[in-house]
Amino acid sequence: MHFLIHHTFKLDQNVDEFWAVRDGVISAIDNEKDSNFESLSCLPIGRNGPVFCMWEGKEGMTAEHMQTYIDIRFGKVGFLSNVSIVMLF
Repeated sequence: MHFLIHHTFKLDQNVDEFWAVRDGVISAIDNEKDSNFESLSCLPIGRNGPVFCMWEGKEGMTAEHMQTYIDIRFGKVGFLSNVSIVMLF
């Protein structure tokens, strides 16, 4: 199952906060060996967002599981996130 995440910043101040910690957040996620999700790409449209990310979920993972995972990890850096299931060809 593949997921497209549409991130927007909650507040203008969250823009600078995100870019200051971005590498650490992405590195931590990439190093999660027991996660049910794998980050495939992160595509910021501009410094102020939005940011789109593509993820792959293990068998049985739903959009609700992905939303919870994303909210826990990215809510801390000031993102509002919307999860969509996508079909890759």
